[in-house]
Amino acid sequence: MNRIQLKGNSSLLSTFSQEAFLLVIIGIIGYLVSTWLGWDNDIKTITIGILILTGSLAFSYFKRGIRYFSDDLGKMYMRERTGIIEIYENLNQCKEDMQKDFHEATNICLLLQIGRKELGDGESSFFWSLAKEKNSSGTSIRVLRAAPNSPFLSEERAKFRNTPVKRWGEDIRRLDKQIELLKDTYDYNIEGREHSEPYLWRIFIFDDIAYVSGYLHTSDNDKHAFVYKLEEGPDSLYMVFSKYFEYLWVKYELSNEDLAEKWATWQ
Repeated sequence: MNRIQLKGNSSLLSTFSQEAFLLVIIGIIGYLVSTWLGWDNDIKTITIGILILTGSLAFSYFKRGIRYFSDDLGKMYMRERTGIIEIYENLNQCKEDMQKDFHEATNICLLLQIGRKELGDGESSFFWSLAKEKNSSGTSIRVLRAAPNSPFLSEERAKFRNTPVKRWGEDIRRLDKQIELLKDTYDYNIEGREHSEPYLWRIFIFDDIAYVSGYLHTSDNDKHAFVYKLEEGPDSLYMVFSKYFEYLWVKYELSNEDLAEKWATWQ
């Protein structure tokens, strides 16, 4: 923290020094020119003042232009090298964008844990009201959600996190009912599978767009963890998260197939 603050102060001091030096040079040039033209002291003072003011404004606009150009260049580079097209401060900040992409997508993949915020039936739910409308042919949704017996939702872990384990169980059962309701009542092409993965990534894939967020905080992760929006591309991390979801989807398929045989042709 101190390093960042010192670095910021040093950069600010350097900028002030550069601007002060530039204004001194402008003032000297203004004085020499006005003297060479034979102007009296009052006109000299006014001329030098106008030149210094103009120089200060020009320097400020130049700095701003350089900063905007640098930001745009950085975003372009990040987009080409990582596929990241937007960064949100938290999950709530990208809610409208995610809902828009959910509404337009035909292939939806969700890697969740409890899924209370994403597919719960409350007003704060991201996708529940939209999901009830997505029953057109050609649209599918796959949900990977925490299993009731996940070691990361155990009674021991609940005590460690000072969280009532009963609530976890109720939320998991509620999500299961929500998925069955979409399938049976709303005739929606939805499939859910249970996983036992740790709290590492929350992944939302809508066709060729993905939103990913890491579980970086022990509490209130929705409020504090950044969310990265990625688009599919040759060098995009979108492919990594898409393949990771597909890997988990196959991994938790209820099958008696031999594991070596299962992964023999996986790409």
